[in-house]
Amino acid sequence: MIGSGLHDNLRMKASRQFGLYLILLHGTALAVAFVFRDTLGLWFFAIEAVLVISASLGIWLHRRAQAPIHLLDSFSALLEESEFTTRLSPTGLNETDQIIAVYNRMLDTLHSEYRQLGEVRGFFQQFIDTAPIGLLILDYDGAISIANPSLCGLLDRGADTLIGKRLSGLDHPLLEHLQTLETGDECIVTLDGSRRIRIQTSEFIDRGFSRQFALFEELTRVLADSEKKAYETLIRTMSHEVNNTVAATRSLLQSCLTYQDQLDTEDRQDYHTALTVAMERNQQLNLFMKAFADLVKLPEPVTLPTELGPILTQLEVMFSGECQQQNIRWVTVLPEQSVTVLLDRALFEQALINIVRNAVQAIGKNGVIQVSLATDPLRILEIRDSAGALYEEDREHLFSPFYTRREGGQGIGLALVSDILGRHGFEFDLFGKGAQTVFRIEMT
Repeated sequence: MIGSGLHDNLRMKASRQFGLYLILLHGTALAVAFVFRDTLGLWFFAIEAVLVISASLGIWLHRRAQAPIHLLDSFSALLEESEFTTRLSPTGLNETDQIIAVYNRMLDTLHSEYRQLGEVRGFFQQFIDTAPIGLLILDYDGAISIANPSLCGLLDRGADTLIGKRLSGLDHPLLEHLQTLETGDECIVTLDGSRRIRIQTSEFIDRGFSRQFALFEELTRVLADSEKKAYETLIRTMSHEVNNTVAATRSLLQSCLTYQDQLDTEDRQDYHTALTVAMERNQQLNLFMKAFADLVKLPEPVTLPTELGPILTQLEVMFSGECQQQNIRWVTVLPEQSVTVLLDRALFEQALINIVRNAVQAIGKNGVIQVSLATDPLRILEIRDSAGALYEEDREHLFSPFYTRREGGQGIGLALVSDILGRHGFEFDLFGKGAQTVFRIEMT
């Protein structure tokens, strides 16, 4: 160390000066006594003895005075090396031993605090590495210094591609939103049409300076469960009231229908027609509520290894008649080898039917639907239609229950699809690509 080297040089210079002082003092006295040795006689030898004793005493006192300084040098070296387990032994000198005792007590305290700090640091590092919440910490210059595994998973990037980089130099929607937040702010970002991530920012003081950090928490499942509980309660209440009313109304209408023979012939037909229309509307209301009830009663998937090719072929056959009537061309692209996925066939087919139904309704007439399956490197199923790109503001609400832009729509089709695919653990997204709308399913 520069400071330590300078201190050693000064100490050595002082030692040389003191030694030179002893030599000059005692040498001068010895020379004077030697000049007057004849006059001094036997006193000359006494003076020599005194000078020798004086020089020895001076050297002893100098070394005694230097002992604490040597101890301080040892203290400094041990502290610089963070060597908190070494203890100094007493020297027998009272003043020096007092310093050693204080130093040893200080080392005991430092060692205990250093061990506790190491334990806390180890716990903190383990917490960062295993926390399900993404953590990003910036250094003093605004570059990323810590990115835990959860954050790397959310960003789909390795820590080595993030550490040391500034946020402005990284291209990702989450980091772009982070740059727009002030310290203490938070927001919810929608990714891939269905994933929702909450970003919270804050700061802490490190060595007297402020450093920023951000937390990234995936709320997709939490919000989905919360929404589901809310609309389940609503649907059950509606179903109970509507079904009771529908059942009573149907019974009354059927009873009224038996009185048609008592009417005049000219009124009988109108009476029958009016009651029949009312009963049909009653049945439509019952079917309307059943669609909502099906969303609530969705069973847990029972997954089995299932080949996708036959499912997609049957899907084309199922919609062939409707597509021909509306002049919609169907294109199926399958890989040469068969693709098998662990899924619940009945539920998965229901999800595909809802996706294709939305595509057919969105096209109306004169369009194209393309169903393609790829296996390199991931098993990805895409359903494309030529109905045009989505509204960007709609993407955040596409899979929310009751949200629809279609006139007469109920807004439960994509909510049902989201629930089914989510229960299978499949990643999915609905997005616009040029003049097309693409529903993409990534299957594990």
